[in-house]
Formats: sequence, structure tokens, C-alpha cells
Amino acid sequence: MTRLACLLRFPLRCIVPVLVLSCVAACQGQDAGTRIDPDAYPHARIVDQIDVFHETQVADPYRWMEDLDSEELMTWLASQDSLLKTILPQEGQIDGLVEQITAWRERETMRPPLLRGPWLFTFFADPGQSVVNLHVASRDGKPPGRLLVDANAARMQNEYVGTGRISPQGTWVPVLSSDGPTRWRNLRLLRTENREWAAETLSGVVAGAPLAWLPDESGFFYPRHDIPDNPQAPLSKPRIHFHRIGTDQEADPFIWEQPDGNELTIALQTTSDGRYLVLEGSASGGTFSGVNERLYIMSLQEFERDRTATRPGARPAVRELFASNAAQLAYEGTYGDLLLIRTTDQAENMRIVAVDPESGIGNRRPTAVQTVVEEAEWPIQGVAEYENHLLVQYVRETTSFIRIFHKNGTFVTDVDVQATNIFGFNENPDSEIAWFGMGSLTNPGTIYSVNLEDDDPEADVFFQPKLLLDPSDFTSEVLFATSADGTQIPVSIVRHKDLKPGAEAPTFLYGYGAWAWAAFPWQQYMIPWLQNGGIYAVVHVRGGGEYGPEWHEAGIRQNRETWIADYVAAAEFLVQKGYTAPRQLVVNGGSASGMLPAIVANRHPELIGAVMIDYPFLDMVRMKEFGAGTSYIPEYGDPEIKDDFDVLVGYSPYHRIEPGRCYPPMLVQAGSEDETSTPMHAYKYVAALQAAQSCDNPVLLQITWGAGHSAGATAEQRARTHAEQLALLMQWVGLPPSTN
Repeated sequence: MTRLACLLRFPLRCIVPVLVLSCVAACQGQDAGTRIDPDAYPHARIVDQIDVFHETQVADPYRWMEDLDSEELMTWLASQDSLLKTILPQEGQIDGLVEQITAWRERETMRPPLLRGPWLFTFFADPGQSVVNLHVASRDGKPPGRLLVDANAARMQNEYVGTGRISPQGTWVPVLSSDGPTRWRNLRLLRTENREWAAETLSGVVAGAPLAWLPDESGFFYPRHDIPDNPQAPLSKPRIHFHRIGTDQEADPFIWEQPDGNELTIALQTTSDGRYLVLEGSASGGTFSGVNERLYIMSLQEFERDRTATRPGARPAVRELFASNAAQLAYEGTYGDLLLIRTTDQAENMRIVAVDPESGIGNRRPTAVQTVVEEAEWPIQGVAEYENHLLVQYVRETTSFIRIFHKNGTFVTDVDVQATNIFGFNENPDSEIAWFGMGSLTNPGTIYSVNLEDDDPEADVFFQPKLLLDPSDFTSEVLFATSADGTQIPVSIVRHKDLKPGAEAPTFLYGYGAWAWAAFPWQQYMIPWLQNGGIYAVVHVRGGGEYGPEWHEAGIRQNRETWIADYVAAAEFLVQKGYTAPRQLVVNGGSASGMLPAIVANRHPELIGAVMIDYPFLDMVRMKEFGAGTSYIPEYGDPEIKDDFDVLVGYSPYHRIEPGRCYPPMLVQAGSEDETSTPMHAYKYVAALQAAQSCDNPVLLQITWGAGHSAGATAEQRARTHAEQLALLMQWVGLPPSTN
């Protein structure tokens, strides 16, 4: 069936990307600085592909672009590369921006230290290094200590180390490596004492995979996946296996898989007292700030007994705590014989309870439950366990702060430092020394230390990064936009102190709103934007975690129209208050929020001056068919479910492009090897938008060749990518580049 026949037969139910045939009378007429004749875009073949969802026909005219290896696609991408090169500003301007961005590497960088047994581990980078290396010192030594894993060496460019995976006494450091920007990793073990490698290599492990060690460090539990032939294929369901050090992976016994969930990740860890393996999953796959809907435990004593028994295939029971309970749950530590659990059970903003694990086994709710940390008026964002204390992180609108509690629930004090972003919130269960990082939109992060044994614990500066700017030169403020339903939406705004409120200025607006993340991103490439007179704004849309689980749930799945309304409200607010003008407003989002600026461009092209889209999901109907799309179902919905489909197709950027409209200047970036949001999203959307564009505002595709779900495969490539983006955006919205 042709698209015209579909339209005639199903006038209300046939949804195609090129549906609207009438031309909008007036285009924006922005001073874009660069122009492209709409007829000059590379030709992209259209196919007559129509799918049916719930009796609704959905056309997909660029389906052929899903074959990422096709010669036809490679030719089209090469033409897009050439087009971008002809539009980019002068090389000198880009080189200047590259210098400004890379200058931030000329400083020492450190992440908060981690204690394990006799060892003190620190991620540290000397000036000029592109990534941080893992160093180790003695427990009482001074960081960073000796180099352990050199991630800057050419052979280690794709190697990663996670502090949460280091063995309990620090004997072994798991190193995850890959042959390129892929989610698949090979896992090897490095001995801390002498830097010798264990003999075996494990495969089928994805980036970020957790490990849970036995207390004696003889082996660990890990999630294992089947590696598909097609790297863009969806992830298989993880299965938990056990690996004993010194054995071949083929001998790793299967332990468990969640029986009824569709999630693609399982959180697992060993309790700090060494008694249980804790597994956290979700029937829906959804989480709030690392909190899941299901919590399971397995006795390690039973596991050791079965492991030594001569019973082939014997596995200890994995038993569920809080069975059939709709609350969200997370293991946070131990206190005596009790497990400390963070939960929304009878506490919307979460509380921490102590549970007798044996009372909670089976199809009943645990009976021995006592509150340790009461629910507060602010949602809990994280918890770190120490020998006798808990550090509890809260978020108050757009500010994060930490409170200290004894494990028996006694409140100790508030940490006298507040920030928009807390990072490296590491736990050290056998220590009373805590380290954590706190940063802001103009500070990549200062590391503080606290001695929890002190009578009056205070945070001391442990590491202060060298800054290429004086944060006091910039003003940060939080204002509130009114969304369509009357909800007040926080908007964080950063500007130079000499730029007065109400003085129209080019403004870069970012929003996220997924996975309950309270978005306060430090973006070093935004510094040139600020230094040259621009404004950086972050809208804290629903779907994030700024106000707890309710705020998160109000913007996800079938509530995504609320999420969109919040973002639009922030854009309108910035214009109404005189911070910017439509021709000077850049809308931005990436990954899980990559569709946000595209939706705004589709619905409100007159409101914005330029669009910057990073590594997006844009075909919401076929999102789950590729990459990590299935894991995003809890946030965005499943097109196989009609109520979800109706919402998804209602805003899916690829399906809501209207030919004949004048769209604002747009740059869409994609990593050619991205296995999270496969680049087909960007390719199909750009092809459709270029075909629909009725004016000479440019619609451009920026391909970072060899890159995965990030701005580049190397630090140099990332700097170049960001410099090209900034140069174009500055040109489009009239922000002159600095000559300094």
C-alpha cells in the first residue's frame, strides 16, 4: 500500500513521517549565518514500508537505513560528511575552541579514594592525560600512590576499571577491556600486589556489569549475556554465573535469572558481613535512583556447602524478600544480624529499615522490620555504608547534601557542604573515613573527606582541582517555570556575573528527565559558551529525581507528554523573562532525552533558534528492536502495548515531521558504533527532516566515526566534535567566538 493510499483509506489512523502536505506560510527567517538550498541535500531513497500496530498503519520510508553496513548507506553518510564540512565555520575558529576545551586536561584530576583491605585505591590523572588511571597506595599512605592500571597507554585505550568491582580485601582488580567502542567487554583479573594477571579471560560481560565477591576472594558472581552476531541487536536477559579464580569460564555454573522481568541489568553485591548474595531486579525494569522493585538473597554458607558437595548442578535457593510488595527496594548495608534496606514502603521519599532476612523469606512480607532512618521531606538519592555509620544523600530541588547517621538510626550531623552534583559516593564498610566529590555547573568537583569517628565530623577539602575559571565570576540561580498543568518546574541558570538578568543572550537549554536522575551535568565544553557571553540553563523536567519517586513517575511512560510540556515551559519562560530570544535559544538533549529537542523542533519551530541533538532515540516505534532500546521500555513504554503505543507514536520525532515547514538550524550527532541508541535513529530522522525542510536553515548530521555512545572514541576526537558543535551553534545564534 502506498502512503497516499494509506492516507485515503485510513485518514485518522495512518501515521507516516511525511504526512502533512501543506506548507507553513511563514518560515522563521533567522540569521543562521549559513544556508542550504533544500534541494541540495544528499538524496535518500524512500521505500514503501508500512507496519501495523494495534490497527494503526505506520510508515517507515527510510527502513533501509537500519542496515548499517550497506553500501548505499555508506555513500549517503559520506555525502553528509562532505555537506557538514562545507558548512563548518573557519578552521581557525574551530581550532581556537579545541584549544579552550582541551586546556581543561592540563590539570590534575582525581576521584574519591576507596579503601579495600590494606589498599587505598584512587583514580588519578596527571595534567594532559585524557583519562584517569587507577593508582594504589597502602591503607595509611597518601594518594595517588603507584600506578596500577594505565588507561592512557595505547593498548589500554578501551579498558575500564570500576571501583565497585575490586575484591573485598583489594587483592584483585577486575579490568574490563574491549576492541573498540562496544558494550561488550572481556574481563581479566589483575593482582594488586605484583601487577600479575590471572590466566583466564571472561567474555559475555557488558560495560558496567557488577561483580559480587565471596568474602575469601576465591571467586565472584557476575551477569553473563549471549553475544549476538549483530552488535546492534537487543541485549539478551542476563543470567547470573559464578566464576572461581583460576578456572575456565566454560566451567562457571549458572546460579539464577529473574523469572518474570524484562530488565536487562541485575544489580548484585555481597553483604558487608559476608553472609548473603543480594540480587536486585525489577518486574518492570524500572528504577528510582538505583532502587528496584524486587530484592532477592542467597545464603553464601549454603552456596559454599553446595559448591563443595559432590552434587552436579546443585544450586542454593535464591529467595525473595518483601515478596509481592509494590515498594521499591535497595540493599544498603548490615547492622548486626539485620540487613539495611532503602525502600518506598510506607515512605514516598524513602526510608531506611532494618530487616531480619530470615523473617522475610517466602511469599510474605518480613515481620521484623524497624525504621532506622525516617522518611524526610526530601528524597534519598543514595546511601554509603561505613563501619558504624551511614552517609545519606538527599536532593532538595536542585541542591544535593549529605547527612550522617549511626547505623542504629541516630542522627549525627549534616555535612556542611552543598552542591548540585555529588559523585564518587563510595562506601568503605570497614572504615570510618569517608571521601566524596561535590561539584556544580562551573566546577568539575572538589573532593572532601570526613572522619566519622570525630565527635563533631566536619568535611575537609581533600583535593581541589585547578580551575581555568573563577567560579565567582559566574552567577548561578534557580528560577521556576510554570508547566501546562500548573506545576512549578525548576530551571538552573548559569551566566557571567556581568551579564545582567533580562539582557537577551544566546542560551543553551539542556534537559534530561529519565531514570530518576537529578540532572546537574558538568560539561567542560560549555565553559567557552559561558566565557563568550552565553547562558547555560538546565531544566529539571519530570521524569528526573529532583522531588523523589512521584516526580520521576509523573514524567515517564504514558506521562511523557508532561515531560515534554515541562521542557517547552522552560523554553517559553526564558524568552518571556528576557534571558534570551527565540532566535538565540539552543535546545539540547541527548541519549534518553535526545528526542526532547527534536519534539520541540517538530511542534514549536518558531520558539527556537537552533537544535543540538546528541546520540538520540528518535524512532520510538522501533526503539526496542535495537541496542539498549528494550531496557528503556520502563521509561518510555512498549509499542506492543496499545496505551504505550498511542503515546509513543504521538510524539515520536521521526513520525511527526511535517513537510512544508521551516525548521530551525539543526545538528544531530551520532556515533557510528553506538550500541545503546543505534545511529539508525539519527540517520532516519535527518533523512526525513532534510526531505521535509522548506527553507534554507541547515539540517546537518555529525557522524563521529568509531565512536560509541559518547562524543568520540578518543579525547582528541571528543574535543574536535564539541568544538565543531560550538562553532556552528555560536554562528547560528549570534554568539561571537572569543579571541582569547
